Amino acid sequence: MTATVARFGRLDVAINNAAKEIAGPTLDLPSEDFDTVIDTNLKGTYYGMKHQVAQMRKNGGGAIVNQSSVTSSITGVPDNGLYAATKGGIIGLTKSAALQVAAENISINAIASCAFDIPNDVFLRWIDDHHVSREEAAGWVPIKRLGKPEEIAAATLYLASDEARFVVGTVLTIDGGFTAQ
Repeated sequence: MTATVARFGRLDVAINNAAKEIAGPTLDLPSEDFDTVIDTNLKGTYYGMKHQVAQMRKNGGGAIVNQSSVTSSITGVPDNGLYAATKGGIIGLTKSAALQVAAENISINAIASCAFDIPNDVFLRWIDDHHVSREEAAGWVPIKRLGKPEEIAAATLYLASDEARFVVGTVLTIDGGFTAQ
């Protein structure tokens, strides 16, 4: 926050998008893996929001967009339980924090996405690990293509905009209607 404010004079928009995934049977993974995923995904978002809100209070408002995933409380994927738990936790943090600061002209919302053609994305790693082609995976999406990074960017810009100030603690699902196979 210090570097951002020093350079730009204030903080108006923040995106919390850090994530760590450790795949494997949830209950068989080492406890250290649980700590690593919790520290990165859940604590990273929490501490980000905590310090972002403090700065936005000084500004008189702002917007925060957290990156969750459809692999959370929305759905689940075998052998990805730690990641899913943290992304579900981000949804809970988003909703509770949004209610806390809404009257202060600070909006906090989340995006839950899936089926995007983004290098090194969790979804692409999963289909690669399961020997599924991008074309086959696109068939799981009703619009018959994978999402584009620009579509996540557009949704993020909307949630960060003044037009979305009445959107409070919402999780915007961006998945093209994806249905897990």
